[in-house]
Amino acid sequence: MPDQILPLQIEKLVHGGDGLARPEGRVVFVPFTIPGETIEARIVRQKKEYAEAEIVTILTPSPERREAPCPVFTVCGGCQLQQLPEEAQLRYKVEAMQEVLARIGKITSVNLLSAIPSPFPFHYRTRTQLKVARGEIGYYRQKSHEIVSIERCPLLIAPLNAALEAMLRSLQRDRLEEIELQAVPAGDFLVVLRGDQFPHDRGEQFYESARQALPLKGVVVGNRRGWHIFGENFLIDTLQEKRFRISERAFSQVNPAVNRLLVERVLKWSAPTASDRILELYSGIGNFTLFLAERAGAVTAVEGNRAAIEDARWNLQSAGLENVTLQTASAQEGMRRAIKEEAGFSQIFLDPPREGAGKPVMEGIATLAPEKVIYLSCDPATFARDARVLLDRGYEITRLQPFDMFPQTGHLELLAEMRRKR
Repeated sequence: MPDQILPLQIEKLVHGGDGLARPEGRVVFVPFTIPGETIEARIVRQKKEYAEAEIVTILTPSPERREAPCPVFTVCGGCQLQQLPEEAQLRYKVEAMQEVLARIGKITSVNLLSAIPSPFPFHYRTRTQLKVARGEIGYYRQKSHEIVSIERCPLLIAPLNAALEAMLRSLQRDRLEEIELQAVPAGDFLVVLRGDQFPHDRGEQFYESARQALPLKGVVVGNRRGWHIFGENFLIDTLQEKRFRISERAFSQVNPAVNRLLVERVLKWSAPTASDRILELYSGIGNFTLFLAERAGAVTAVEGNRAAIEDARWNLQSAGLENVTLQTASAQEGMRRAIKEEAGFSQIFLDPPREGAGKPVMEGIATLAPEKVIYLSCDPATFARDARVLLDRGYEITRLQPFDMFPQTGHLELLAEMRRKR
């Protein structure tokens, strides 16, 4: 029953970061807890198969528990694991990932390589989305659409915190609904302001004032009249001596240090040669495409976001690469085209969003029957579902490696290599 207070023993952390307890056979999830702790908790939501609770008192704290570095941790919905040191966070996230793989994908025996930590546990994010209400800027409260006002965020790189401070000082925020900040490690950043009734001239005023003191490259305003650009609507980043244009409407990885490690690992596992033809799905701005194309005979890159395709075209031209075919299409459309054309691909690489690729795409991959499939996932649950399709069609997972792309949160990136059984 809601508001009921009961003693709980935390057994483990589940995917997403909540602690799990089983009082008298019931399942109760409690955020911000650590396995082994005993607590008193208040039931806040009763569902059919489980309950959600909040900590009232920690009776026996874990020796791993630490003081959270952020003053709004447990209130703000951005982080779930600041109560733990990063090494313990990653250990528990990998355990939760293994449980998800077993439960959803029946994946229990796998060559699991050591998890790769983030080089920077804080100040790693180069992109964030903030909400605005009644002039306050912040993130959503845990499991709510109420806004927690913030002045800075310990996950953001310094230029984005400087941008946030500048907006708090000088941006007129009434009728503004959402802010997106995007930066590159060198410090240049963009600001995107959204609000149906938000006057676009305020974006121009902020651009003209803020760029005098900050490396602000542009402000983009979206309102009911359309999109208005002041300055540039893209940034230029560099990765392994290659230049990348990243538009404000294109996806980019939020943790550049881990992204660099991922690119290196994908190349190592792919080991492409001039005889390889690679199909890349969800190719984005070419974050992996450029490096694969540099070594492979040919790459077909499929991406549904037109802004990302235009960025990829610019990036390929900048790198002088001419062996890439870009397709503006969904992964499913790209797969249908590849099957119809009977294209022979030796490898397929995919990096889908959190909802995964889905059964039609995975069945299409099985139909094309490449020797090797490399799958980069930001959600173990959808990966387990997708991988099961290939496992049932004659593939095996030859290696799997987690990457801590999102320290302080319950999220985990994982890279998997699958090969056809001989």
